[in-house]
Amino acid sequence: MPQAFAFLFDRLSHLLDHWNDKKNQSETPEAPAALQGELGTLVVNEPIFLRHQAELQNLAGALGSYVRNPERLSTEDKALVIQLGRLRGLLEEVYGRALSFDGETDRPETGTRVEQRVDSVTGTVLGVDGVQDGPTHVVQQAKTVEAGGWLIGVRSDKRQ
Repeated sequence: MPQAFAFLFDRLSHLLDHWNDKKNQSETPEAPAALQGELGTLVVNEPIFLRHQAELQNLAGALGSYVRNPERLSTEDKALVIQLGRLRGLLEEVYGRALSFDGETDRPETGTRVEQRVDSVTGTVLGVDGVQDGPTHVVQQAKTVEAGGWLIGVRSDKRQ
């Protein structure tokens, strides 16, 4: 719990402190030993961040007391578990990748996650362009793909 909390809160703090600094919209932070899989480079999806900014700020305030009192970190604290779960979900949306920790067998391994749902494809819908650093999970759904339309999960010239 302490490693997961420290990592998630650090990502939250960094995101809130640096989101509008164009030089810091992508970074490769050090992953904690408890993180399952490869973290790779984190890139901020600005529209998603802006949509959730107020909630992320509220979570920073609510979780701040645990930073000052780390002895209170416990899986028995239901409010903490709910807040950390929500924080992880929001960070996964903002960074577009799963964040999983050791022992979590019901979650995808840490890596790039893309989910696209569209009604109709007339041009090209591309999930991932280029080789990703770490596992890549692409889910695409289209009701119809019109003549000449392309629904592409991953496009890369390089093989892993």
